[in-house]
Amino acid sequence: MKQLLALLFAFVSLVRAQTEIEELVLEGRKQIEVGWSSFDKQSMMDARSKFERALNVESGNKYAVYYLAYAEYRLLTQSFSKKDDATFDQMIDGAIAHCEKAIELGNGWSEPKAILSALYGYKIAKNWMSAITLGPKSNGLIEEALEKEPDNPRVLLIRGISYFNKPSMFGGSVDKAQEDFEESVHLFELQKNVAALDPAWGYTDALAWLGKAYEQKEMNDRALNAYKKALSVNPAFGWVKYNLLPKLEGKLAATIE
Repeated sequence: MKQLLALLFAFVSLVRAQTEIEELVLEGRKQIEVGWSSFDKQSMMDARSKFERALNVESGNKYAVYYLAYAEYRLLTQSFSKKDDATFDQMIDGAIAHCEKAIELGNGWSEPKAILSALYGYKIAKNWMSAITLGPKSNGLIEEALEKEPDNPRVLLIRGISYFNKPSMFGGSVDKAQEDFEESVHLFELQKNVAALDPAWGYTDALAWLGKAYEQKEMNDRALNAYKKALSVNPAFGWVKYNLLPKLEGKLAATIE
């Protein structure tokens, strides 16, 4: 009887722990998207704390580790764009370690491989000499991720961003970026019934980057449509609402005058 009660108690404790982890991850995931839309660092930091709390419940939970790495990727993207070196330097190594742990826990999971590839890209952009060692690592990770999941829209998005930002001498190409962004958008639009804890971010990012690629190629009508579509999905997406779309509309208005 005592053994049965002990087993029952252990089972109930496990269920409670899993429920707590799921609640923290889902709350944090919602918060990170709100924070990313508004470029609100504190909101993203608060989301990061929720993922850390989930890890305190179960240190080997792959979703908690992955979303912690994802939150840090968003924060690093913000700090990189704002030239906030203090935040970047403080967070980059931990984010890389969390990606590596998520890859291990997920048996070669493509999602954290793609993020890790992007993080190496940031390190290269901060120090071009590191491209000698980190460039092959970054490229290898994204190709491994695509080999395992060729229809993953986030992996294609991250590869497209890499193509868009890299100098042509290092393999950059706006044409290749456009192809990846278009395919990423297409795959996002085909997705249905994503499991509760599985990654689902990136659709509006793909539309924004697709618009940037179109602009780069003077395909301004297509760029305008991409930006407007992004805002139809997420009207609060600040990068498009306050930056990309107004700049393009201003440019188009100037050509008419």
